[in-house]
Amino acid sequence: MQMFEAAGVPILADGGRASDEDNPRGYYEFAAVKRLAEDASFLEGAAGHAVKVVAPLVAKLPEGPAYRIVFMERDLDEVLASQRAMMERRGTVDGAADPAMAIAFRDLLEEVTGQLVSRPDVEIRFFSHAMLLRLPELVAERMADFAGGIAPDRVAAMAACVDPALHRRRAR
Repeated sequence: MQMFEAAGVPILADGGRASDEDNPRGYYEFAAVKRLAEDASFLEGAAGHAVKVVAPLVAKLPEGPAYRIVFMERDLDEVLASQRAMMERRGTVDGAADPAMAIAFRDLLEEVTGQLVSRPDVEIRFFSHAMLLRLPELVAERMADFAGGIAPDRVAAMAACVDPALHRRRAR
């Protein structure tokens, strides 16, 4: 989301979740997205904006308008390690270390991506988080090309958002 913001793309976010130790640059969330399956009316005002939608909800996008989805693929073990660290820091119940959780997440991602690629109203591109960390300029260029409407001179600003120091949970 930071990359799109740096590119000048308007972001649909409400600032309801403040930045913290787990995400020092912010979460870029919009609370209405959490209710996407029940109420997608917020999408009427979202045209031309970047909207963060987590994988379990992205398949709930209603049919209709054309969607352009940037799907960031990150090593699932890293995602679960990050979730576990966040839950431990907050003192909440920890289910993210459960091997069954990893299997369930993998199955969910497979199901969601399968649904999305078959939808005629969805144009989707998959981007590797690991590649983004290694080659931010290349990935930023490809993301800008896919998103459309991003001036070529903004690609460097997009790439500059990538900070490998924030990548603290690595696959083993």
